Amino acid sequence: MRGPQLVTFGATEPHQMRSPYWCPISTEEVVHLVGGMVAEDRGERYVPPQPEPEPEPRFEAIALWRLARPRPFREECLSGGRP
Repeated sequence: MRGPQLVTFGATEPHQMRSPYWCPISTEEVVHLVGGMVAEDRGERYVPPQPEPEPEPRFEAIALWRLARPRPFREECLSGGRP
């Protein structure tokens, strides 16, 4: 089993990268790099958990009389017959 490796990329031109350069890195260096312990048992056989499915919208049938009544446009401010 290979240990952790650090990969670095060099820049050749603006927004261009060179081929990667791989070098071994110790467990202590990994802990310092990420700021905490890292599980090293996630090898090639690791299978990430499946993401939760998106919830499906559920619609409920209700009686038509329960719906709000539409109001005419500007009913409050235009009523009263002011000249």
